[in-house]
Amino acid sequence: MPDSVDRVRATRGPKALAKAVDRQRLIEFWRYRQGVESKTDWWFLLPTAGLRRAHLPPPKAPWHSHLNLFSLSFDGYSFAGGMEALIALFDRHAQIFSGEGHLASDITIDAARACLLRIQRAWKYRAEDAGPDYDPGPYADELLFAWALVERLREMTTRP
Repeated sequence: MPDSVDRVRATRGPKALAKAVDRQRLIEFWRYRQGVESKTDWWFLLPTAGLRRAHLPPPKAPWHSHLNLFSLSFDGYSFAGGMEALIALFDRHAQIFSGEGHLASDITIDAARACLLRIQRAWKYRAEDAGPDYDPGPYADELLFAWALVERLREMTTRP
């Protein structure tokens, strides 16, 4: 698992994972990934059936150290039925959140996780288009939406 820590540091710079707790979370994250059906694909990190509150980022967690990695733990593309369907799902829930100030009452755990993945992918593609020195994280409205999604996940997840 130390190679995982080295990979994160190589992509994020020498200050990445400076805290022991961040390193430990990353190591636990990769151990879980390797244990799930012996899959090596990122999309099989945290199946919804095995999701626990302990897997969720803390309230109002920072993007780069918590939300970004958690967002990659679910295959929202397969859940939604492709990229266009994922974008439509995200747009529906994001419009409700921005217009009414709260999440749709019918949002499911999988839909919330898919929306988180869409935020992550949008951020990634914007950062790639801007160049290697530009990495501001998601837009403010996306971050507020992500925090609300994580809190809804915390409410809906029954296992500690």
